[in-house]
Amino acid sequence: MRLAMLGGSFNPLHLGHLQLADECVAAGYDTVVLVPAYIAAHKDPVPGDSPEERLAMVRLVAGAYGFETCDCEIRRGGISYTIDTIEYLTEHYKPSGRVGLVIGEDLLEGFHKWRRYRELLSKVDLLLARRGPERTDRQDIRYTRLENPDFPVSSTDIRERVASGRPYRFLVPPEIESYISDRGLYSKQPGVAS
Repeated sequence: MRLAMLGGSFNPLHLGHLQLADECVAAGYDTVVLVPAYIAAHKDPVPGDSPEERLAMVRLVAGAYGFETCDCEIRRGGISYTIDTIEYLTEHYKPSGRVGLVIGEDLLEGFHKWRRYRELLSKVDLLLARRGPERTDRQDIRYTRLENPDFPVSSTDIRERVASGRPYRFLVPPEIESYISDRGLYSKQPGVAS
């Protein structure tokens, strides 16, 4: 079984995330695991976000679309380091070959700052997701570009839309739109007028 991992804050999970997971299937991966971070190592925490709420949203959607969810980073707590998660997934799933690790091409330039990045590169096949205009290639890191469309939305944009009462329902799966609405998530973002 070939395994790919798509990690992130998923705050909230949106259609761009699902499209990336689907691109992994198209690239030949049998199982795609969505892994919500407890605290993402390369992002500032968003006030009011809850790891449990983000995990619940991912679980709500992943199975319905044929993907899996792993809560190892939430259970581990603290800053989520990709190398620890790859080691966990390798032990838990016992995939054939190296795990496919999806990252946005905007993260490639700073990849050398990731924890134990050389060891990480020896354990994964990097799958580079398009994010905005194509960036300069790095010759020192081997990767495969996914053929994903450039999805012009971010979780930040969705949170801001919710907080300001602007429409967002066609940017997320219907289950996520209902979850956000039913729980009043993101309705009071600091610095966003209501």
